[in-house]
Amino acid sequence: MQNKGLIKFLAWAFALVCLFQLSFTVVTSIVQSNARKDAENYVNSEPVKKMVADRAKDNVEVQMVTDSLKNAREAHYLDSMATEKVYLGYTYRECQGREINLGLDLKGGMNVMLEVSTVDVVRALATTNANDPTFVKAVDNALAKQKVTINRDFVSLFYDEIVALDPNVSLASIFSSGDLREKIKMGDNNDAVIKAVREEASNAYDRTYQIISKRIDKFGVAQPTIQKLSASERILVELPGVKDPERVRKLLKGTAQLEFWKTYDNAEALPFLEAADKYLASIAGGSAKVETDTAAENSDSASLVDQLAVDHVGASANTNDENFEKEHPLFAKLMPYVNNAGQAVSGPIVGLAHDKDRAAIDAMLAQAAEKKVFDTRSVKFLWSNKADDHFQGNDIYTLYAIMITTRDGSALLDGRYVSDARQDFSSNGKSEVSMTMNSQGAREWKRITGENKDKCIAIVLDDLVYSAPVVHGEIAGGRSSITGDFSLDEAKDLANILKSGKLPAPANIVSEAVVGPSLGQESIRNGLWSFILAFVVVLIYMVVFYNRAGWVSVAALITNVFLLIGVLASIGSVLTLPGIAGIVLTMAMAVDGNVIIYERVKEELRAGSSLSNAVENGFKNAYSAIIDGQVTTFLLGIVLIMFGSGAVQGFAVTLCIGIVTSMFTSIFITRLIIDSNLKHKRKMNFSFPFSENFLRDVHIDFLGKRKMFYAIACVAIVIGVVSLSFRGMSFGIDFTGGRTYVIRFDKEVNMLDVRSSLANQFEEAPEVKTYGPSNQLKVTTKYMIDQDGDEVKDAIVSKLYAGVSKYYANPISLDEFKSTDTNPLGIIQADQFGKGVAHDNLIHSIWAVLGGLLVMFVYIGVRFRSWRFGIGSVTALAHDTLLVIGVFSLFHGLLPFNLEVDQYFISAVLTVIGYSINATVVIFDRVREYRKLYPKRDLITHMNDAINSTMARTVNTSGTTFVTLLMMFIFGGEVIRGFIFALLVGVLVGVFSSLCIACAVVYEISGKEKKSALIEK
Repeated sequence: MQNKGLIKFLAWAFALVCLFQLSFTVVTSIVQSNARKDAENYVNSEPVKKMVADRAKDNVEVQMVTDSLKNAREAHYLDSMATEKVYLGYTYRECQGREINLGLDLKGGMNVMLEVSTVDVVRALATTNANDPTFVKAVDNALAKQKVTINRDFVSLFYDEIVALDPNVSLASIFSSGDLREKIKMGDNNDAVIKAVREEASNAYDRTYQIISKRIDKFGVAQPTIQKLSASERILVELPGVKDPERVRKLLKGTAQLEFWKTYDNAEALPFLEAADKYLASIAGGSAKVETDTAAENSDSASLVDQLAVDHVGASANTNDENFEKEHPLFAKLMPYVNNAGQAVSGPIVGLAHDKDRAAIDAMLAQAAEKKVFDTRSVKFLWSNKADDHFQGNDIYTLYAIMITTRDGSALLDGRYVSDARQDFSSNGKSEVSMTMNSQGAREWKRITGENKDKCIAIVLDDLVYSAPVVHGEIAGGRSSITGDFSLDEAKDLANILKSGKLPAPANIVSEAVVGPSLGQESIRNGLWSFILAFVVVLIYMVVFYNRAGWVSVAALITNVFLLIGVLASIGSVLTLPGIAGIVLTMAMAVDGNVIIYERVKEELRAGSSLSNAVENGFKNAYSAIIDGQVTTFLLGIVLIMFGSGAVQGFAVTLCIGIVTSMFTSIFITRLIIDSNLKHKRKMNFSFPFSENFLRDVHIDFLGKRKMFYAIACVAIVIGVVSLSFRGMSFGIDFTGGRTYVIRFDKEVNMLDVRSSLANQFEEAPEVKTYGPSNQLKVTTKYMIDQDGDEVKDAIVSKLYAGVSKYYANPISLDEFKSTDTNPLGIIQADQFGKGVAHDNLIHSIWAVLGGLLVMFVYIGVRFRSWRFGIGSVTALAHDTLLVIGVFSLFHGLLPFNLEVDQYFISAVLTVIGYSINATVVIFDRVREYRKLYPKRDLITHMNDAINSTMARTVNTSGTTFVTLLMMFIFGGEVIRGFIFALLVGVLVGVFSSLCIACAVVYEISGKEKKSALIEK
């Protein structure tokens, strides 16, 4: 081998770089271990134990308080170490950024896909024309088409629709009066206008991405992933290790539209509500009549207020009266804010309501406003941002009456003037947010506060009132603060949002996955065990079969895994559970390279070559087969990276890196070790007596039996097609849309009983499956899939809790049930996919499979200089794909593990294609070689000899791959069991197609006159 010195240098340099990069993971692990020890010592100290015992009521609460204190102490320790230098001048936070990046399935955390609402940008640009019937119809049609269209932006769809509705439409007349008035002039053609609109929408998307990135950076999560999915106007955010999903949702979805408004006093606003109540009663058939005279409203309201006297507990004495609800539908849900004497309490709060009634109240007020019952140009009603704990219960929200004083309905001042925001503490020690305005904002704020002395100014963020303090005098300097009974984290997040800036367009969550840390720890444990067992099995297999050369493979394999993990850490790639499966599969494929080389060396030795010549020729003759096989799999990995996302993409990246490191170690590292042994006269054996002639004298007439093989394949495919026709497939929510919850119980449960119980809670019975152990269920529902929001999520979780809570041996609260934090019971994983995302996933997956087959056809056709070899390989791969699909259709619901068709399944199918073509390429390579050595033999002889001579390689490689995958299947955990099962089936059918189908198809489509010249010499 030439250039040994260069290869040694590269190997050592490569190894040192990987070792340095992996050292950061060791350092962060040590710091985190110290944090856990510190937290453990803290909660076990006598003062803390005494404090917990005094506060807690029972042992359960003692444990809960202890766990909470432990987590807080550990977080505090790590926060204090964030800027401390802990390793070679690197701070702990910098070390975290360089450690191995674990995915959500290994670390727990949250994955969110946000869709930027371009439609809101277009509506805003249209300003006063947004209510034009043609414009509204075009927007609605574009929204409908967007749900079933991929790789086309909303602006393009809108343009198509509005032109279809009105071919003579002038877009300049719609968009020239708003924010685009400087770019668009009356008379501009539609192409120029839509170009300007598209640029503005694209800028809004870019600004949204930048602002969300700023918010995440300030959130303090180590190694977050923020990725633009430009074709679909979506943003993918992955936050490993986060324990408060609700906090993340608020951080991401908040548009940060900060506004300052004057407010009405309670007594001033009550007539507006009274008028609305009367109108609603009149249309509902109540006795009240609508009055238009303000004085009449004021006189009537006094008597009604007397009826609705409340004592600040938020519960009216009359709201349960059916007659009262009929005569006063609004006040039956909205309780005016009055004292015991029935007098309106002075201040900006005008009413109180339970959380569950707020949507109904909003609808009633909107209904009244539409009929001009009160003047919407002078008043609007907004809720408080959180429940007010001054009232009994924890779900009483307050309603504010906002005074509109500007002609265009805008606020007195908005967030564009805020130059800085930070978390601070008030004089009474509570958290607040301090804001600093720029010079223009400071002047306006001074004027506003001067003009509104002794009046309330509401501080509103995203249409929620955070506080409405009384202005005691003119405020100079542009400083103000937002108070509102914040926790420390809430104040920090609010300051973060304000400082990052306002989102130019709303960002809606269209896909979400939450994985609890307990499930992540289990995945790590299962993944490591399966990896270790697979590694040991492969090592034993190679040593037992190839003697001393097997030990060389062991060294190369260890080097391969070390380099692979080092590269993953160096480039910041995310290691997921499927990624661990990719490492295991990489080990099997690395062994494949050694097997090909060793079998070639054994052939040379049997032909009488010396050991050194046999090694030289064995490596040389194996290069083409190794490179072709690995390149085909690498190309499939690229397809997966292009079309996959999340864990699937992590698997593909790991596979591609593993292929590169496998080629390096199997070709170069193995050769260096063997050459070193030969140089130092060490004994070098490539087999034991029992394995020396393994499958050497096989003479099976595969081509002669091809019709029998066709029949077997056709029968298997027909069975699969029949199953698809009658049983279909179990599609996952990432293809159909819906919500999935993995729920863990403290005892074994019957899934049929749970399904029956949940059917009473939902409009239709959800799908319930056992997920791993018998105390763990996976519940899938499409209930309210077209709706989103925290209220919807809470409603669904509440229904789940109501349906399953009785199946716990020890009672569990709703808060414990829905927490994915440290609680090992209840919901341990939650996933959500909107219909639009699910449709896109399905289309992308179809294209991925078709693209994979096309790539294989082109590569094989070009590499072997004949389209017939491309057809043969694609036919064999299509056979493998159909059989894997058929098996999943035939056995879903029958086998005791998940056989859903999801993105993991698609990645498994593509991996099967890559693996199967590997074996086919080795056979085709041998056919090409025999054609050159024996040009007078016919094609059928070449093909039979090629298949038989590579039989040992096929069996050994497939055997090691199957065994390693079997270890992952048994010990890798429920999350990837279906994925690994698809690979196991794929390995078996891939061996059959490589041996019995691929060459046979090439032979069939080769004309008689071409069969002797099919491959160039």
